[in-house]
Amino acid sequence: GDAVTYNWEQYDPGPPHGAPNVACGGTSGPIFRSYSPTTLPTRYFPSLNYILNNNNVPPFNTIGECLPTANRTLNFRLTVRDNNVNGGGIDVSAIQLSVSNTTGPLAVTTPNTNVTWTAGNTHTVTWSGFNTTSICSTVNIKLSIDGGQTFPYSLATNTANDGTQSVTFPSNLPPSSTCRVKVESSCFTCVKFFDISNVNFTITSSCLVSISNICNNGPIVANQNDPSLNMSLEVAYGPSFSSKAMTTSGSAVLSSLHSGTTPQSGGCTSLNFNDRAATFQFKPNQTGVYTFNMTGGFAHASVYLGSYTASQPCTNFLSSSAYNSGTISNPFTITLNQCAVYTVVFFDAVNTTGTMSITGPSGSITYLQNQVNNPDYSYTFLAVNTANNIITAISPTASFSTLSAGNYHIYGLHYYSGTSNPPGNVNPNNYIGQSLSIISSSSICALLSENYKPITITGACTPLVTSSANSGPGTLRDIAGCAAEGASITLSSGINPLLTSALVIDKNLTIDGNVNGLNQPITEITLNFSGSYGIKVNPSKTVTFKDLKVNMTSTASPVVLNEGNLTLNNAEIKGNVDPVINNTTGSTINVSNTVTIKK
Repeated sequence: GDAVTYNWEQYDPGPPHGAPNVACGGTSGPIFRSYSPTTLPTRYFPSLNYILNNNNVPPFNTIGECLPTANRTLNFRLTVRDNNVNGGGIDVSAIQLSVSNTTGPLAVTTPNTNVTWTAGNTHTVTWSGFNTTSICSTVNIKLSIDGGQTFPYSLATNTANDGTQSVTFPSNLPPSSTCRVKVESSCFTCVKFFDISNVNFTITSSCLVSISNICNNGPIVANQNDPSLNMSLEVAYGPSFSSKAMTTSGSAVLSSLHSGTTPQSGGCTSLNFNDRAATFQFKPNQTGVYTFNMTGGFAHASVYLGSYTASQPCTNFLSSSAYNSGTISNPFTITLNQCAVYTVVFFDAVNTTGTMSITGPSGSITYLQNQVNNPDYSYTFLAVNTANNIITAISPTASFSTLSAGNYHIYGLHYYSGTSNPPGNVNPNNYIGQSLSIISSSSICALLSENYKPITITGACTPLVTSSANSGPGTLRDIAGCAAEGASITLSSGINPLLTSALVIDKNLTIDGNVNGLNQPITEITLNFSGSYGIKVNPSKTVTFKDLKVNMTSTASPVVLNEGNLTLNNAEIKGNVDPVINNTTGSTINVSNTVTIKK
């Protein structure tokens, strides 16, 4: 549960080398600067923005980010901290790399210009190995469609490091003008040498599916028919990320900032710095405190809840790195809510590039949220049985309470539901009973979510109440939720439920307190809370209270709100409220044996 952070650092001792072009050729001493710890266990050398924007070579005036050009040894140490406020733990691990000026660097040669390729076709990726086969004889080839920030598509795995490979680009790739290819060594898990194509290239496609992730993807363990298995899943239309490059463009806008004289103090104000803006939206998978760190340019960034409107720069404003007429303070923190949409805005002179990094609580993930509103595309959810990887059920509302006992992964699927061909209509129901791999291996215009939500269904619900608690396993609330339609729920001997919040019954049920076969109300359900009703029977549902007392000891009124069909059989309903039972228009109530309704 602790917020673990990681810090990869070079720890070769030595004097400062001065300019990077001098340090690169040195045979000793440090050439990679230290950065603050992050929640990511991986670090790029040099930093990713220099790889993408500067062909692996940082600007001349950037000290401490430099690839070596001489024979030498590099020592790196990983420091891991749990940041526990009551006495944090720490651990370290080290690795040593040998650099040869006659081996490498590996370099992508095709695509290395702004070419245009087509999804579904075969294209040739080439690279110069420069004797790197002596280190690793195989490579992986990956594709990015977001300018090199992420590489979610695998084009080839463990292919020969021979400088050329024909690869088929998936037919379900969305079109993109910001594609990059990465060729990386595949021999080691802890360290990889690689290269990324120097510039963006274009992929054309008639399939407009989007990368997606399930935002609230925490695991669920529940009985069959439990209502928690009818899930309200939030989808983020974009990949996970921890940092994102942003380049300002467009017309001049007013820049938002805090009005106070200290960081993050005062409300929102706006000033005219003749700035342009760059924006992106995202969703966090957890509620908690997140840290924002803007680098590049003047490092002025603001965060909004929901959308950002240039003409109203203080609407939806949450916080900013800027305050007091333009003073900048990074990083800054904001408390975010799970799966809400937020917008980051970078303000600076036109064509300025900066990078926003976001870190959150332990286990947190942030997902890009791109705009997806094409009516010819739909989204649904697939339940995949982990025992055999078979698609067992499909539901556009992620309702899977009727699945049999077992372990499942719930994936999202964005697919073409229109009539044009290409790309061709997709009917997800055709894939029930088939392996999950059918989605990615076929030429259909559909794309699985990058992640999944694990659920465990422990078995059929036993309609026996064994706990008097308000909620949880064995409670009346839990059993009423998971019991099958028409079930008879029995309360165990000595169990007298105490409910501290309203109970809504949305299925046909009998609740029976007569566990000993005695014709008397031996079991009492106590209601102790305020509100607009105690127990509610939903419309068209038939519910029977048999051999049962229901007692409201607080102020919720009525004790029973009947919008369906209620039968009282040897039952007592009481409470110091008026009315005790409220039958709405169209509802019915039936009584048999001894029935008492009183204040």
